[in-house]
Amino acid sequence: MPENKLNVLIAEPDELASQVMAEVIMDEGHNCTIVTSSEEAYEALSKPFDVLFLHRGIDKINIESIARYARGISYIPVIILISSQSPKVAEVDRLKVDADAVIFKPLDMPDIINVLNISKKNTSKFRLC
Repeated sequence: MPENKLNVLIAEPDELASQVMAEVIMDEGHNCTIVTSSEEAYEALSKPFDVLFLHRGIDKINIESIARYARGISYIPVIILISSQSPKVAEVDRLKVDADAVIFKPLDMPDIINVLNISKKNTSKFRLC
């Protein structure tokens, strides 16, 4: 069980990918909530989260407005962009949404665990990309 249990929100329209991520996160001893649409993400963000994994998907997730909303609430979660795009496109998206890092599909589980470990220690800006 980790010393600093994190509350993690996964906003990912791909249910299989989000389930796999959630299993890794919960195996690390953290709480995890999954949403598959922008509407669900806004509703979920009424509760505090330490880490927000955010994927654009097939326009089911509006990353710009959700990230803006997350940055404007009283707590500021670490925002990790999940990208299926090229690194250059992902970096443009990361800058648009002021994400703290990018992880790429296919997802590498050690990257997810690394994000959680860094988030526990320091919620200031960091980069994985």
